[in-house]
Amino acid sequence: MFGSALPDDRRFLKHVFQALRFGFESHGIDYEPVIKNIGKDIGTNLSDSFESNNLKDLLDEIAVFWSKNGLGEININNINPLEIVINDCFECCSVPSVDKKLCSFSAGLLEGIITGNSGIGGTIKETECQGNGHNHCMYKMINRY
Repeated sequence: MFGSALPDDRRFLKHVFQALRFGFESHGIDYEPVIKNIGKDIGTNLSDSFESNNLKDLLDEIAVFWSKNGLGEININNINPLEIVINDCFECCSVPSVDKKLCSFSAGLLEGIITGNSGIGGTIKETECQGNGHNHCMYKMINRY
């Protein structure tokens, strides 16, 4: 059966993201804004599924969602300014250091969920990544309003 030959969902998703990233790059296309916007659109659509009414509880819900869906393990370093650390990030955990941040989809997904659910505006920016030599990914909310 073909279905039984497929890798687990997480490995499959990693390969899809890597293929998209390398495909865009090979054609000279800056994929980061496109992938981030796709993540943000998905996050905005998912935001109604999160029930929390305050940022701290929402972040706890997001951490459970991330873990259950094999996206990585979330830790909150700080609420204000918001700093989110993801260990074992599905977008980059198997990629060697390539001197660039690779996780624009995750940044967009976080931004869409947080802004769509909480009404807190701002931009989620990846500041550290395994792709640029760290052992985790870190996201910060900038321009928070």
